[in-house]
Amino acid sequence: MDKIDITIIGGGVTGLASALYLTEKYPDKTIMLVEKNAFLGDEQSGRNSGIRHSSIQYKPGSLKAKFCVEGNRLITEFCKKYDVPYADTGKLTVAVTPEEVAKLDYYYNRAVQNGAPGVRKLTGEEVKEFEPNVKCLAAVYTPSTGIVDGATYIKTMKNLLGNTEAIVFDHTKVLGVKSQEDGLVVKVNQAGEEYEFLSDVVVNAAGLFADEITRMVNPDFHYKIKPLRGEFMKFNKNRRPELFMKGMPVYPVPRPIPGGMLDEHGEPKTTSGTHLTPCFDLDASGKAVISNFVHVGPYQVPINNKSDYESNRAPPEVFVKDLQKYFPGLKVEDLEQEFTGIQTKIEGFDDWILERDKKYSNFITAIIDSPGFTASQAVGKHISELVEQIYAEKKEGIEAVVGALGK
Repeated sequence: MDKIDITIIGGGVTGLASALYLTEKYPDKTIMLVEKNAFLGDEQSGRNSGIRHSSIQYKPGSLKAKFCVEGNRLITEFCKKYDVPYADTGKLTVAVTPEEVAKLDYYYNRAVQNGAPGVRKLTGEEVKEFEPNVKCLAAVYTPSTGIVDGATYIKTMKNLLGNTEAIVFDHTKVLGVKSQEDGLVVKVNQAGEEYEFLSDVVVNAAGLFADEITRMVNPDFHYKIKPLRGEFMKFNKNRRPELFMKGMPVYPVPRPIPGGMLDEHGEPKTTSGTHLTPCFDLDASGKAVISNFVHVGPYQVPINNKSDYESNRAPPEVFVKDLQKYFPGLKVEDLEQEFTGIQTKIEGFDDWILERDKKYSNFITAIIDSPGFTASQAVGKHISELVEQIYAEKKEGIEAVVGALGK
């Protein structure tokens, strides 16, 4: 049976970033990344609005909060180093009712506690200095928010990985993972051919399907992913004066996730809701610039099928109803349908799973939703540290056996 030192399941931003950190840390080990789809980043990673979050929404002390702030810095450094298009846009989180104004203080305090730099409160009049067509009573401004060209980011990591000794396979679906004394046996179907190989360490970064992968090796793993589809539309900001935007993401105050998802305390889990996000385009010279188009979304719909991107998509009227509360110039005829994405949401839990398995400690599970795109470099770095722990413990065990035999 073939032997691989480290296997990474999933070719999204978490898997790619983990592979890059691991190839740097372990240049002499065989590292393989397998992706079931034809393209890397073809699910959550490549189907989002490309926001580089500041950590306004996440519970202080949570993995989301910790890795979002660190990840914001690291992904910015990555973009600068490798010429990935990004923009320091800042973001407005706006309140349109007195009740939402009261909630803004809560999220302002969260952002400050999480270490997001430069956060400040704005009045409705001050907001118009940033985005003149946004109407609200108050807002929180987070200057460390920005946007990243997700397609170029994924392509850049893939190309960097191609310059290493790492093995990358697409069209490769994991069928099983089982533990044995000398490692983990991974069974895959690669373009119709099934085979098994042995791996010292397995990193499960399989996104929407990560819970199912972990249960292959540990049936007692109890966390379950509930998919949440996000549907997007777009409009041209130059179509009419009342649609014009200067280029800043605008979010409503977080709201409960549709469908009544609860956290571990029985409280409603929240989401950012339908928002406005600038996107990138290429100018005549081929340089990435802020586009004339603005993403509208995600309009979120709980679904049961993790691969259902298209059935019963919402009409433009529901987007307009959501957005007109703070962007009143938008009309149904302004909107064009865009992509959909499906995000992992863990039933009964409101953070990430990022840990070595409790039964099989050489198996690492990473179930990551938003702000996973922002945090990808920080998460990849942390996963490389978990792998380092595994090899350190393995070395200690071997040394202990050798020491015992020598007595």
